[in-house]
Amino acid sequence: MKFDKGGVERALDALRLSERQWDVLTSRLAVGRKASTLEETAIPFGVTRERIRQIQRKASDKIIGAYSRGALYPVLRALEEAELEPPATMSRATELRWVQQALGEPAVSPNAAERVAVAVRCLVVGGSPRVVDRWPRATYRVCSLLPLIREHPIVAAHAFERHQTEVEANRHWTYQELAEFVLGKAGKPLHWREIRDRAEKVGRRDFVGSQTLLGALQARPDKFVRAAAGTYGLTEWGGKPAIPYPDLIAGLLATAGHPMSFGELQAKVNAAREIKRASLVMFLGMHPRFYESITGLFGLRSWLPEPHRQTLRTSPDYIEDTKSAERVRRSETHGYDVRRIVTEDRAPPGK
Repeated sequence: MKFDKGGVERALDALRLSERQWDVLTSRLAVGRKASTLEETAIPFGVTRERIRQIQRKASDKIIGAYSRGALYPVLRALEEAELEPPATMSRATELRWVQQALGEPAVSPNAAERVAVAVRCLVVGGSPRVVDRWPRATYRVCSLLPLIREHPIVAAHAFERHQTEVEANRHWTYQELAEFVLGKAGKPLHWREIRDRAEKVGRRDFVGSQTLLGALQARPDKFVRAAAGTYGLTEWGGKPAIPYPDLIAGLLATAGHPMSFGELQAKVNAAREIKRASLVMFLGMHPRFYESITGLFGLRSWLPEPHRQTLRTSPDYIEDTKSAERVRRSETHGYDVRRIVTEDRAPPGK
């Protein structure tokens, strides 16, 4: 949606906020910079933190009132319908530029763009009735700009998920976890020196000691079995040649004949052979044999219709997510022959 020249300014004027009120809201709900506390905001104004709180509350009430009269609907609709998605991390200038482009009006000034973002954030923080439900994309996009507005439920959920991911990514794995991961990824017994070398490349410990790793392999017969001199495999394999996990996952999907959720697929894989959640995430996310749909289901890449054959009737379960497609493009640069993989999966058994 594009505005007539000055359309954004007219929407902002309808809010009837003073410059002082805008300055307070901008300080408290900043875009692309650290938000100020009540005390920090009060200093340049020479007032108390309580006075700043009152100014913010009054300004917020004005914005909520103007929203209830539909004054902000045009800008919210433009942000809701914008095809341009905000990057994950941006500088302040880039964030404001995104708001300008999303509004579709080249004449929108950085100051007006920031005030639009502040007004939207104010609606969410102020608890305006049903604003998040009515404008889910617009409010999420603006509230996900840095710093995050955690009052938005989707932003809060994503922030918590990112925090948990960062904690797990920075956690040092035990030697047992490293050995299990390496062997599970290899899908076959390995000499302990090879396990050590591969464990070092995983990067989940600053140093992988040879004797400590060998001791971990020998101390857990419930987890590791000596397959030959210096060679160890997983006890769960039972001494039989292990089917590589990608083949196991592909076989389960082929048997089911339809895409499955991560939880359903994890249960089926674990029923055949125990697998860690992180390992399954890795195989599904990195191996080009699989895709993730826009509905969050996983399937075989050979099931995807070619882009020019996709229509409005194509089930969303068979349309690949953008991030999933990007991972496949990267895998091709790393030597995977994706076309051959897809062709083999489409071939009848035994061919």
